[in-house]
Amino acid sequence: MNIIHYFLGLPPLHSGGLMIYARDLAMEQKKLGHNVMMLIPGRYSLFSKVSKIIFYKSLDNLNIFQIINPPVVSFKGVTNKTFYKDVLNNQYEQFLKKYKIEVLHLHSFIGLPLSLLKIASQLNIKIVFTTHDYYSFCPKIYLFNEKNEICSNFKNGFACVSCNISISKLQLILKRNIELLNIKSLFIFVNFLFFIVKLLIKLKKNSKSFLKKSNKYSSNYTNVIKAKIFTDFRNYYVSFYNYIDIIIFNSNNTKNVYSKYLNIHNINYKVMHVTHSKIKDFRNVIRYTFPSNNTINFIYIGYLNKMKGFHDLINVFETLKISYTNWILTIYGNDSNINKKLYDENYYRFKGTFTHQDLLEIFSNANIMVIPSKCQETFGFIGLEAISFAIPLIVSENVGFKDLINENETGIIYKESNDNYYLKNSIELLLTNPQLLHNFHQNLKKYPFHLDMISHCYDVVSVYSEILTDNNNLYKN
Repeated sequence: MNIIHYFLGLPPLHSGGLMIYARDLAMEQKKLGHNVMMLIPGRYSLFSKVSKIIFYKSLDNLNIFQIINPPVVSFKGVTNKTFYKDVLNNQYEQFLKKYKIEVLHLHSFIGLPLSLLKIASQLNIKIVFTTHDYYSFCPKIYLFNEKNEICSNFKNGFACVSCNISISKLQLILKRNIELLNIKSLFIFVNFLFFIVKLLIKLKKNSKSFLKKSNKYSSNYTNVIKAKIFTDFRNYYVSFYNYIDIIIFNSNNTKNVYSKYLNIHNINYKVMHVTHSKIKDFRNVIRYTFPSNNTINFIYIGYLNKMKGFHDLINVFETLKISYTNWILTIYGNDSNINKKLYDENYYRFKGTFTHQDLLEIFSNANIMVIPSKCQETFGFIGLEAISFAIPLIVSENVGFKDLINENETGIIYKESNDNYYLKNSIELLLTNPQLLHNFHQNLKKYPFHLDMISHCYDVVSVYSEILTDNNNLYKN
């Protein structure tokens, strides 16, 4: 089978679950004997506006291609229609025919040209989309607004005006080229410098233009225009689903969020939990014990921000500290912006950043992990990694990973609320009944372990086979 995966790029371009999953799935499919390639949004050409697909580099015998002159890649919002304008002047058909692509597997819509989907559909190439973000509905991908709340109503684009920051298209293009350009010769280096000079000249002109229009941007009339940009953004990306043969939702939570914006009953879909190649059955590797004083070591792993619920978690523990002393919160993540002097070192242990190789030591000293996300998490690999070591979890109902928790058997799923009432109750329950953690741990060790990448890869390839045989409506509910 000839397969190409579209994703956002490898480190240092991109990191996180989407990159890890797409790379590991492609690697595993290649091991099975499939002809697998990868595709990323690439650099912007100085001399030509034609968009085409060319070879970028090879990774462990896996060929990676890039789209020259793709739509603008942005994770910080959009400011005008050029951020979601299709690429009409392209040479995609030649590439798809040359490599006889049968399956185009998408992992994001960011930087993806609509015309690529149209051409692939015309060539009867099957298009699969695995969900990892909410970009088609939210240009900042998280559906989490500037008030640190889940965005449930974008108010016909008006709510997006204040949420999206003003970022220059030219700045994004320059950043992308710096990251992607592989300077191997003086000729390329000279062209690159010329490109920078050209961009700086344009940026200077744009800044002058912005100053002239600054008063206008503050008017209600301008907000109406800006709001339309975000309604057009949604309409444009929702049109992508007309060309997709099947959506693979990585959790029921993701499916439920998407169903608010799409009539998914008119779309082939399947819920399939994602994984990565380093997930193994480590449930008997560590010895799970408590200190003699029943002090529970809670661990938090992730960004130390409001979106991930870090500050809410701290507030809850500060409240519980009045009545309970049998706990420690060990925190893993970039704490460079945290004033650690404000945290009682008897209760809070900041460990900084970590690597995957550190997980054995991290989980060897953990009793339970807390994932208190305030945003709608599509999945959450860190939860998967925890249960691979049989570590129980307390998880917000916002986290897609909750599908893999058996409520009150292997962990706790709590209801989200602004006052964190249910999170507090969940932690308090364990502080008063530490034995529950032993029960959760033992139950986690009982269930069959089918979370490895090899098993998952077979399931994904099975989906490809079904849609290639035109077995329509197989997955509609």
